[in-house]
Amino acid sequence: MGPRRVHVGRIPHSTTATELIECLERAVGKGTVKTVNIHTNQQTIQSKGFGFVTFNNEQAAERAAMLGENGHLVLLNNVLRVSLTDHSIVHRPNHTLSTSENVSKYC
Repeated sequence: MGPRRVHVGRIPHSTTATELIECLERAVGKGTVKTVNIHTNQQTIQSKGFGFVTFNNEQAAERAAMLGENGHLVLLNNVLRVSLTDHSIVHRPNHTLSTSENVSKYC
């Protein structure tokens, strides 16, 4: 199975893409995150509190969604909300970071 994208909500406004990757990879597995896109306000450059993450495979995306639904993904005292997206949805990235850095579960 190929890459799978999820929607991540309740991202703390001060969170960087690298911090989000680290949080998700601690929970789901090292090297599972392919790209991160945190949406920002074009004028203030501040995070809008949501974004999209592409995982390298469907199993990692499903695990992240399950953990998010059950309140087990916490970043800077915010419980992240994670849900699978429709495969056909296309979005224009605001800020995308690709990486395979090391990471862990509760952030």
